[in-house]
Amino acid sequence: MARSKKSKIKICNKLATNLIQEYFSDTSTIKKEREAIKLFCQEISNDGEVVKKYLFRIVRNEVNNILVASVINSLSPEWQKYIYYKYKKNKGTTAISSSVNVSGAQLYKWEEQIVKKVYDASQFRLTISDVYFPKKIINVIEAIAIIITCAQDIDPASTFIDSFWLNSLETYYNNYRGLLNKLEECIENPDSSMKNKVIATFVKNPFLSNDQLASLCLCNCGTVGRYKHEFENTVSQYVCA
Repeated sequence: MARSKKSKIKICNKLATNLIQEYFSDTSTIKKEREAIKLFCQEISNDGEVVKKYLFRIVRNEVNNILVASVINSLSPEWQKYIYYKYKKNKGTTAISSSVNVSGAQLYKWEEQIVKKVYDASQFRLTISDVYFPKKIINVIEAIAIIITCAQDIDPASTFIDSFWLNSLETYYNNYRGLLNKLEECIENPDSSMKNKVIATFVKNPFLSNDQLASLCLCNCGTVGRYKHEFENTVSQYVCA
């Protein structure tokens, strides 16, 4: 791996780690203070670009917390426990390893994957691994809508908020709406086909193996794998990777 690529990954991981730490340190008192400052900035937002920039920063902070929460809530119970112990309780690897009964090496692998998910979310990117999590999709759609609405309200001329970035967010928004519609077709009509049944059942039980899913759907493992693969091919146009 090239040195520049390693440096980029390190920076992205650091950003994601900071977002997780900020999420867990966000107390009710801090939220109230931030909301008060936000309201004040909204009242005087006509007074200059500096105030508008600060207001946008507050909104982006709120959106970051929504995005981090969307990732955490989509993790398996074991991974959620790991995140809670590490970032909320500030426990070390040895203590966490004992608590979740997993080796330190395995925890490191979990950390890598979780941090990657948080970074992708912070960039409003949904990937193919997210297509079975409707709540996460909805959260990201809502986060994008908040950003776009705020940008249009405080900087309609795109003086300091990049218009190309906003256009990209609008594309993401439309794509994720398309993804959600495809997923909801399966969830709302599970008995119309075996494919819909497999997808709808997996959405309810996203951490089951194909064998376990096949048992619930009363079909074989190959059928489950085929229908999941077909669904992912269908919705791959709506996600980033």
